[in-house]
Amino acid sequence: MLIAMKTDEVSLKIPLPTCLICNRFVARLIGRRVAKETGIEAEKFVELVTELKKYRKKHGAWTLAEVETDEAYVNIRM
Repeated sequence: MLIAMKTDEVSLKIPLPTCLICNRFVARLIGRRVAKETGIEAEKFVELVTELKKYRKKHGAWTLAEVETDEAYVNIRM
C-alpha cells in the first residue's frame, strides 16, 4: 500500500507493507473497533479485508482512494 500526499510545500510518500495492514490479526482488531463504533459485525470486516487481498492478487496495484482539492492531492494505492 502506498499513501502519497502532495501540496505546494510538501510531497510525502508513505509505503506500507500490505501484509501488515491486511492480515487477519489486524483485521480482527480493526473489526472490533468498527463493530463498537458502527454496529457492523467484526467478521464482516475480516471478510472485506480478505476480498481486498484477493482483488489485489488478481488485478495487481489499484487505486483505493484519490482526492484532489485546490491545496492538496492524496492518492492511496493498494
